[in-house]
Amino acid sequence: MSVDPRDLQAHLAKAKISAVQRDLAAAHRWVDQAQSLGAPLPEVELIRANLFAQQGQLERAISLYQAVIAQDPSRAEAHFGLGLARFKAKDHPGGLQSLARAVELAPDNAAFHYRYGQALLELGRAEEGKAQLQQALQRERRFLPAHLALYQALMREQNPALARVVVDRALGVLPDHPRLLAAMTNVQLLQGDVEGASRTAIALAGQRPRDPEAQGNLALLLILRGKREEALHICRSQAAQGLSNATLQMVEAMYFEGEQPPRLEEAVHAYETAMGLDPSDWRAANNLGQLLMRMDEGRPGARQERALTVLEEAVRRAPAQLEPRLNLALVLAQREDVERARSVLAPVLEARLPEKSPLREQARRLERVLSERRG
Repeated sequence: MSVDPRDLQAHLAKAKISAVQRDLAAAHRWVDQAQSLGAPLPEVELIRANLFAQQGQLERAISLYQAVIAQDPSRAEAHFGLGLARFKAKDHPGGLQSLARAVELAPDNAAFHYRYGQALLELGRAEEGKAQLQQALQRERRFLPAHLALYQALMREQNPALARVVVDRALGVLPDHPRLLAAMTNVQLLQGDVEGASRTAIALAGQRPRDPEAQGNLALLLILRGKREEALHICRSQAAQGLSNATLQMVEAMYFEGEQPPRLEEAVHAYETAMGLDPSDWRAANNLGQLLMRMDEGRPGARQERALTVLEEAVRRAPAQLEPRLNLALVLAQREDVERARSVLAPVLEARLPEKSPLREQARRLERVLSERRG
């Protein structure tokens, strides 16, 4: 689309669009041209601050956001950007303060509530974080990221009943959305509703035959139900079309684990491939760590070192997930690294898990072992 070289607002709009699309070089060009046409300095500085933050130049971003706030203390988007930049720079108290101020100044902005809620959840302030996500959804019922974040927070707390309510509500305003259907499958499985999970997964896969997420979701359900050959067929069919993903590779690894005798080295390779396909997914790293622990059981060695590395990676990828934390604490306990094991285990013990949760019971058993060793 051509832009009138004298149209200031068009240049600013193109700069913002390019920033959202992460075409940072183009965004810088558009904002330079907008400034040369006499764009107000705060508008230019807000865009530049966003670009610097995306480039990891956090000090420059923070400085520009602060300059905008100095000129106009009520500029909500400046406080919001400053909060995100501070949080990314590990200034968590300052980041939360700025995000809270953005929400205060623009209480109807669903995105501000959402990102503030995410920040609170990341710091372990679950109740406050969930409340902010609810605020976001009150303002925008079709806000998918907020629905998913709230669902994930409840799943981390092992509260599938309430998580199912959240997903049901989301499907009411976003019918048949693939990510919500996948979430519903997970909830149904946790609640023991295998038939319901099957129906949901089959419906999703039928809608999206070339969607590796939908197909991986069905393959995972099939292998959990013992339908190993059907699960493997899906994995191989998707791979033949160049559509493999982390979930499909993880299912293939689980297939190899279940062979008689188990094909453990092939399972290890498949889990490693899964880790490489999705740098944000923690499940393959967690599963690989558990497998390596079993392979080295009773004779610690090189595999234990590898288990430690991949479980540390699983925790890095998903700090709020409790299962990889527990597994990492177990490896550290095996290595007699008692103090670090206690530190890693602490968030699991502090989580508001149901009293009969297996994760809670395992964590408590490990806590007793660590206390005895420390004494």
